[in-house]
Amino acid sequence: MNGIKLFNDLMEYADGKGASDVHLVPGRTAMLRIDGELTAAGQEDAAEWQDADLTEVTEQILSGDQLEEYRTKGALVCSYSFSKALRLRVSVYRQQGRDAMSVRLHPAGVPMPEKLLLPEEITELVKNGRGLLLVTGGRGSGVTTTVASLAAQIAATQSKVIVSVEDTTEYILPQGRGLVVQREIGADCASREEALAMALQQDADVILLDGIGNERETGLLFAAVRRGQFVILAEKEDSVTAALLHLVQCGGSTSGSQILLESLAQGLAGAMAQKLLRRQDEAGRVAAYEVLVADAGVRSLIAENRIQQLDTSAGAEKERGRVQMDDAIYNLYMKSCITSGTAIAGAKDPEDMRRKVRLF
Repeated sequence: MNGIKLFNDLMEYADGKGASDVHLVPGRTAMLRIDGELTAAGQEDAAEWQDADLTEVTEQILSGDQLEEYRTKGALVCSYSFSKALRLRVSVYRQQGRDAMSVRLHPAGVPMPEKLLLPEEITELVKNGRGLLLVTGGRGSGVTTTVASLAAQIAATQSKVIVSVEDTTEYILPQGRGLVVQREIGADCASREEALAMALQQDADVILLDGIGNERETGLLFAAVRRGQFVILAEKEDSVTAALLHLVQCGGSTSGSQILLESLAQGLAGAMAQKLLRRQDEAGRVAAYEVLVADAGVRSLIAENRIQQLDTSAGAEKERGRVQMDDAIYNLYMKSCITSGTAIAGAKDPEDMRRKVRLF
């Protein structure tokens, strides 16, 4: 019975090193992702993980129903409370007929917006609490943490009913002044569509939604917005424009596309995309934020199905709450938070960024 002890020791070690992810495959030592870079675990006597160890951990972490589903489907994602200070998102899967897993580590405490240096434009939209706020970012960009932070801010400062619909519950949100309800798909509800439909009937002031996938879900989302509920939608696209286009695509049929575009134009409060970059001034990573606050010009472009043009007019719109990702990255470089190489590698237009950093 060695596997679970090895796992517990490894999670404590990884947390102490500030790792975001741990990968376990039979026949290999554990691999950790620290500040975006993959590295082998450096524990004393670190050994290759054996099949029996991984099988033991899988059977200890998963419930009976989850284990049955995993054995049937060959993959499963679940949340796991490791300790009072640490929660895990565990992805177990079969590869070459053997158990393996990847683990995302989340500190149990939720950081507040000031700690994440979230843009003031976005926190102001959250204070207003109306319409649709879109938060997006690619893999490992910290979107889950950002949404949890915004929810914690609402809970701490406003008497609101917050209903969160999540693929996996990675943070336990504080109750604060109001009431927080967290529903995990699969564990607490059959589907995102079902949970979203129920949220419309639950006297929710705020709905947190972990992604959108089809026409029915999109319709329910905008129904909530029209009813005056504040919806924070987390997506996985790497830019605001891509996330907006994805939302329109999920809306479905061409015949209803104009209605959807008008609903999006009228209901959008703002959007933010984020990217984590390795710091040079201290350990860890820092976030660059692309920001869009919906004004008359933005609403017009969306309603006329010219969403891609939102990328071409940022210069004139900065005073109205539009910051492009490359401008945000360049600002971090000018503050000496990141190196020129990091700025160039993270930029949407690397050549333009290369020209800029050569000037300073």
